[in-house]
Amino acid sequence: MQKSHDLTGLRFGRLVVVARIGRTEHRDSLWRCVCDCSIEKVVGRGTLVRGRTRSCGCLSRDRAIEVHTTHGHARVNNHSRTYRVWTSMWSRCTNPKTVCWVDYGGRGISVCERWKSYKNFLTDMGEAPPNLSLDRVDNDKGYMPDNCRWATQGEQSINKRNNRLVTIGDETKPLSLWLRESGISFTTALYRLKRGWESHKAIFEPPDEMQSRRRRGRRQVP
Repeated sequence: MQKSHDLTGLRFGRLVVVARIGRTEHRDSLWRCVCDCSIEKVVGRGTLVRGRTRSCGCLSRDRAIEVHTTHGHARVNNHSRTYRVWTSMWSRCTNPKTVCWVDYGGRGISVCERWKSYKNFLTDMGEAPPNLSLDRVDNDKGYMPDNCRWATQGEQSINKRNNRLVTIGDETKPLSLWLRESGISFTTALYRLKRGWESHKAIFEPPDEMQSRRRRGRRQVP
């Protein structure tokens, strides 16, 4: 029997073929595919090449949405950028098969009831501005009107979970913002904080002053 043609890397609608994984009971080859919405789906070669399966199922849902909505952002094969942001938000919070699930739905990040409707999302957030992305102000809270904004990549990087918050006096903000004021390196400040230094000294004491204190301490040793 002639080998099935290698479909790896080919696109069929919204599906991109990743690898062959076996055969059906009718000897049709099976292929693992990844949809544009990040969901994986196993499809037989026949249904792929004949155009019977063109997505994980999201294509049919989007067509249904298009029929029942008038916002014009979900035209088949021509979704607006704002609409794609909305669908991506839902996918990473509700679908365990998405790549970033562990950082979103996997740790309890959810989408508010109001934003189940794209119309409501569009009303609250407006259209996505160029070069800005949807960002949560508090990374431990979900997607909701009072916790979301359109932000630059730099603003989002400051807001990452691994950006340590530091309190000096009555003010709390990310360590990276304090370091912009002090000029101390991130490595030095983090080392000091881990050693138990008081926050203001850890961030604002110049390195040469720290070295001077060490030298003075060594001189006092008998």
